[in-house]
This record gives sequence, structure tokens and C-alpha cells, in this order.
Amino acid sequence: MRRGPSRIAWSVLFACLAADLAACSRPTSAPIRVFRRPVGVAVTCSDTAGNPVPVSSCTSSSVQTAWVLDADRSGLGILSLADGLHTDTDAFLPGFNPLATLAGDGEVLPDLVEVRASPGSDAVYVLSRRGRTLVRVSPRTLEQTLQSLPCEATSFDFAGDGPLAPAALAACPDPPGLVVVPLDDFGATQGSSLPVIAMSGRPLRLDATGDGTLAFVTHDAPDGERLGYLSRVDLATGTEDRLPLLPECSDGLDDDGDGWTDHEDSGCEGPDDDSEDPDRPGLCEDGVDNDADGRVDAGDPDCGPHGVSEFPLVPWPACANGRDDDGDGLADWPADPDCYGPAFLDEGSPAPRTVGRPAVTPDGRFVYVPMTPPAAIAVFEATPLRRVDVNALDGPSPNVLLHRLGIRDILLTSPVVGLAMVQGETGTRAFAGLASGQVLSIQVDEAGEPVHRPETEDGVTVASSTSLPVVRVRGARVGTLDEVSSEYPTFGSNLVAPVPGVADQSSYYGVTFGGRPEQELPETWRVTFEGVVPGAAGETGFYDPGAATLRDPYRDFCTLGVEPGDHVVLTSPPAVCLASDPTPPGACPEVAGGPDGLPPGLVNLCEYRVADVGPDRLVLEEVAGGRGLDVLAGLPGPVPYEVRAAEAWTVVGSRSGFLHNRVSAGDHCEERADADLRFTGRADTSLPPPGAPLPSCPVREGASGIVWSPFTNPAFTFRIFPPCRTGEDLRAEACRLVRDTEVSFGVAQGRAFRVAATGGFPVGLQAVGSRLVAVDPVFGAVHVVDWGTMTLLQTLY
Repeated sequence: MRRGPSRIAWSVLFACLAADLAACSRPTSAPIRVFRRPVGVAVTCSDTAGNPVPVSSCTSSSVQTAWVLDADRSGLGILSLADGLHTDTDAFLPGFNPLATLAGDGEVLPDLVEVRASPGSDAVYVLSRRGRTLVRVSPRTLEQTLQSLPCEATSFDFAGDGPLAPAALAACPDPPGLVVVPLDDFGATQGSSLPVIAMSGRPLRLDATGDGTLAFVTHDAPDGERLGYLSRVDLATGTEDRLPLLPECSDGLDDDGDGWTDHEDSGCEGPDDDSEDPDRPGLCEDGVDNDADGRVDAGDPDCGPHGVSEFPLVPWPACANGRDDDGDGLADWPADPDCYGPAFLDEGSPAPRTVGRPAVTPDGRFVYVPMTPPAAIAVFEATPLRRVDVNALDGPSPNVLLHRLGIRDILLTSPVVGLAMVQGETGTRAFAGLASGQVLSIQVDEAGEPVHRPETEDGVTVASSTSLPVVRVRGARVGTLDEVSSEYPTFGSNLVAPVPGVADQSSYYGVTFGGRPEQELPETWRVTFEGVVPGAAGETGFYDPGAATLRDPYRDFCTLGVEPGDHVVLTSPPAVCLASDPTPPGACPEVAGGPDGLPPGLVNLCEYRVADVGPDRLVLEEVAGGRGLDVLAGLPGPVPYEVRAAEAWTVVGSRSGFLHNRVSAGDHCEERADADLRFTGRADTSLPPPGAPLPSCPVREGASGIVWSPFTNPAFTFRIFPPCRTGEDLRAEACRLVRDTEVSFGVAQGRAFRVAATGGFPVGLQAVGSRLVAVDPVFGAVHVVDWGTMTLLQTLY
């Protein structure tokens, strides 16, 4: 017979239930994951009696409480950083419940986007965008006070001790401005009656100086509009100053003051053009017979109703063909803002560039603005407002490579998702949470002197290295350097070996670094025999038989790095260009497929030498064994072409590009004023003198009888060893160099940065005493980092 529980058992059960219910209103440890999608965090400090302690005075002995904004749970998780205990704010619901932010009707406020603690730790503020409300929470009582806003604000900050104090500022995209929220009578004023500092653009994120005198604002970029600038607002006068973050031709500003902006300005050639000035007349209004047909500008029927070009364009460019090519509802220039003039070839939008929340240094001297792509931080002086070129040769962190590439900012390997500033004993540090799951330390200044560079570990040396190079021929993979035979060119070694006479330095498969890792980028390099000069290919080559000139109105051959001696090759050649391949049977190496993508057994003889180069023209001459220039004269309309480095290798980095020293100057090319022999994208094969045999196969390192031709750029040096085989008479025979033979390798930069590995996506960084606190919306975690040692102290869920 089964018995029910005894009276004593029931008493015990009720006692346990009562204890559990009581515990629900107290902090307790959580064996399960409490946070779902934390997107922000604020930290308050108090003494052991519960009295608030200003965040600036918070120490490890203070009681530190993290207020975690959980977007999926529409509330604030309350977490003790000392012991990891969570506070359950609703004793009647199972589990651990965040503090729900409630509207006046008791409904939960939607779209919580930001949380901040007051500088004195006496309040926590939460912004609801769609709810148009700023909520104040008392850390002691959890009482909530609501302040309505006149807009869907996207960000807020405190005005410090400035002319508006005590107040909060909220960024409003529409209508654009900063809403001033008085804190003394918080919640007592209707949102529509709050004062607003009017601004331009669409304010998105803001950060104010500690003294409350200035606010710095980045902007949203709605469809069809580019607002790539930083605004500085004087909070005493409401005056707004602006400086571009993006190239002048995509920043949303009339930089040259001519009344035209970005795509409307004839001084712009595209969104990446960094100058709106000078304005340039089009090919149908420049007073020049560009296509040499005896007719000029409007008198040339090829200009047509759009006035695009004197050249007979077939087909018309996308920005003048009467069609909505990118399907955005806008056709051609000037209606489509993605078109930069009627001759622009693409209606498609450029890759979007985004900017993050600005961060002001504690002394108010500098402003950091995260950007991507590329992943970088733009640096500004606050007063006077100017952009700092951190990589300039006379800048705080001179870098010849980044300076040559036109990169003015702190270049990073991963986008910044959170940024915090700390004033230390030796200077200011910025701590960047990266999308790669790391928190990186950046030196802002050192003993008052600007530095602006990622901080490296003292005494830690990491050698730069490469991956094992891979050989391809005409796009087909042959193998790595340790797999291919001597019939293919190499860098002379398939091993990692110490560099003789140099301590702590190695040669990686024949690639030797220069010992300046700051001049290197983590990237992939492609070394291609007779490769196409990047960008020097098109469908609109127009041949002028009178001047033996190929012109392309859409190319600047000087800027691309085309040189006399390069070869112009017709792509998609007509039948008159084709002939049988003269390569004898058994030639080495044996490779599949014909050259230039042609069927096996055929070669393209429509190839011409470049005798002279101008910005949009190439003077041609015939090469031995090729077709004559009369073939070009007989081809109708524009011809597709490409420019290749003849008898040389192009060396192109995925981030560094094709380095060279040529620029346009009027109607001709010239060397840059800061020309440097290390900035080259061309390499030569090390070969015997003309007519001399190879001394051995494979060729030995440093062998006599070879004219060694080292390639050197700011990052590394290598030599290209010739392909060869041993003949039946046991003599070394040179193999032919096959066009589009490629040797590729990746470079790992040899720098040990001061980082803390948190994993996930460390956003919302807050600095409190000696700690950094970040949340991770991917794994639902809170990370605590000691910024002095860059050590991950704990991860709480």
C-alpha cells in the first residue's frame, strides 16, 4: 500500500518553496545563461554602504555593478562584477528576470539601443529609439523615471560640466539635431518642448568632451545619400563644424565650394576620388578633337544627345544608356547618385563604408572615429578641428608604405565594434574591441606626445613569415614550391632557413623580410610573369592610325603604372590575329591550355609594344613576329585590350596593390616627387648573360654565371630563379617562361600587439578603474579585462 508524504515531509517542502521564493528577490548565482543578446553595458560604483561613488574614482575595493542592456529581453540585467551574481527583479516569474523598462501604460518599451551610467553613479539611463523615450533608473531602488523625446533618437551622452549641465544630449536623425534633456527636472518636460541644437545631415552617434563644451557626431547614410563626415558642435553657441571622413567625392560635402557635391561635381571621377577640384570639362566640351576625326565637341556626331564622348562608344556607358542598370529606380547621370558624369561605366553603388561611435580622449584633445572598410580609426584634433595623418612622414607614426598608399588612419586587421578611452600614468590609451574577438590597446600619446599607433608587447619579438608559395599557370594550380619540379620558376628555396649573419631572422621559401614589420601588411602577394598591369584593361580602346596611338577615355595609364616597353594585347582577338603556336614539341614546362585562354595550338599575334605613355593614350609600335598596326586600323569600333609587363613579373599585393612611382602631369607622365626605388611592382628573372648557358639545374643560390636580379619593396626581398631541366647530355637547359605563370604567398605581419582575447564580438566597452567591461551579443556574455596587463579576468553569462 502506497503512503502519501508525512506531515514532516510536507513541512520541509513548504519551507524549501518559501526559501526559493525569497531568494528570487536577492542576488544569486545563475547556473544557466541569463543574457540572450547583450548589446550594451554601463557600470556603476558604490561603497560598501551602498552610497554612489563616481566612476572616475572607482577602485577595485568599490562595489561595481554592471547594467547589461539585453536587446532580446527588452531590459537591464543587473550583475555584480565582484562575484558574478545576478539580480532577479521579478520573484513571481521563473528564472532570472532582467529589469523591464516600462512605458507609462505599463508596456515594455521597444527597441532599446543604448545604456549609460551617470558620471556620479547615481543613475542609469536607457534609450528606447522607437519608444522615443529616455529612461532613468535608480541603482538603489530600481525606480524608473521616463522622459519623452521629440524623435527616434539613436544615441545619447552627458553634457558634463559645460554650459548645458546638468543635461543629456540625444542624437536625432530626423529632424537632424541634438536634443538637450535637462537632468534636474528629468521627466517633467514634454518631449516636444525640449530645446534642440539644429544640425545638418542625419546625426547617428555622439560623444561629448568631459567638460561638456563640445559634442562630436557621426551621421547615418540613407539610400541615395552619402554623409561621410564628422560634425563638431559647440554646445555654448550651437555652431557646427564639419570635416570629411570619406574621400571628398563621397562625403556629402561641397568641399571645393562650387555649389556642386560629390557625383554632381565635374571635378569628381568616382566615389574614391579624394578631390572635387579642379573641375574638368567633358570630352564633348573641352575644345579638343579627342578622337582625331576632324570634328570637335558638339560638331562631332558621336557626342550624341548626352554629350558623353567624341569617341564612338558602343555600347553606351551605363550612366548614359537610358536604362536603370542597377535597379534602384534611378537611371543615368545626374538622376542616379552612383553615376559620376554621363561617361561613368557603372550605375552600381560602391561598397558601403560605415563609421562607428566617436570617442573623445579624457583631456578632450583627440577624437577617434572607427571606420570600415578598410578597418581603421580616423584621428582628429578637437581644437582646431583637423584630421591627423598619423602615417605622414612627419607625423606621429611615420610609415612610408601606408603614406604611399594614401592611408591616413590607424590601420587595423579587423573592424572596431567598441572603443573606450583611459587616462593612465604614462599617457592615454584607447582600447578597441575588434570583430575578431580581441581587445586591442592603442597608444594615443606618451608623456603628452601624440603617438596614435597599436601598442606592441615590450620585449616580445615575432618574426614576419609567409605561407608556402603556390605555383599556378594560366589559373590552373600546379602545386606548392616543395611539390613542383625545376621546370617552374621558384624563389630558390622550399624551406624556412636562417638568414646568414642576421640574428633572429629567417628566409621563408626564398622570401626575406627587411626587419621593419610596421612597413608590412598582412596580405596575399601574386607574382605573375608578364601579368596584366592592374586596371590597365578595358573594352574602349580607340586606335588612331595617324598617330599610332591607342586611346581610352576611361583610363589614366600614368596613375596605373604603365611604362614604355610594356605590351598591349588585344583580348577576344579576331581571327586575323590568330596563328599556330610555334612552341616546339617537348618544350618545358609542359602546361595544359593555350596562352591567353586560347585553345591549344593557337597564339594571339595582335600584340604591340608601348613606345610612349600619356594619361589616356599609348603610342604603339610593332613587335617582331606580331601582326602589323594596320590590323588595328582595320578593326571597327572600340577594341578590347590589356597591358602586360613584357619579359617581367608583376608583383601585386591584395592590400598594397601594384606599387610604382608614376603620376600624371598634364598630357604626360612623370615620376612622383617622392619617388622611391622600393616602390615597385615589377620583378626580373635572374638569368645568365645573353647567349650564356645555365651553370646548373636547378640553379644554386649565389651561383656564378647568373645575373642576379633581386626584387625589393618596403616589406621583403626575393629573387626569381629560372626554370630549367637537365637534358639527355646531362647539361642544364633553360625552360621557357610561360605567360601567366604565378607564384603566390601570404604574409603574416611580425608584430606582437597588446591584446586580450575575449572571443565573440566585444562591444560596448566601458573603462572602470583598472578594468575594461565589454558585452558579447554572439555568446551572450560579459567580459572583464585588466587593461594594465591585457588579461581576461572573467567571462560571465
